[in-house]
Amino acid sequence: MKKMIPLIISLAFISTSTQVSAARDIQNGAQKYQTNCLVCHGVKGLGDGPAASTLAKKPSNLVKKLNSIFIPKMMLSKIVLKGKVDQGMPAWEGILSKQDTYDIFAYLESIQ
Repeated sequence: MKKMIPLIISLAFISTSTQVSAARDIQNGAQKYQTNCLVCHGVKGLGDGPAASTLAKKPSNLVKKLNSIFIPKMMLSKIVLKGKVDQGMPAWEGILSKQDTYDIFAYLESIQ
């Protein structure tokens, strides 16, 4: 039992520190989403924005991707920043920061 106490304390610290560093700015996410993403991904991130019907490939349903256990947010952030031009997703690096992408994800989660 004595060996378990440092492990439990370490895990509690890691959990707490992760939550603190994971603070998200939903207002920033809302502003960035409405400015840069809404036109293709729609009001709620479902891939049904005003421009969606004009694109060769339907935009992703971001809510579905955010709720997937198979796609970590880190990977989604990279996709947003680097883009998938062959699939119609432009690269947003230089316009959005990594923090912006996490704020956008938090915003989308907050409106579901």
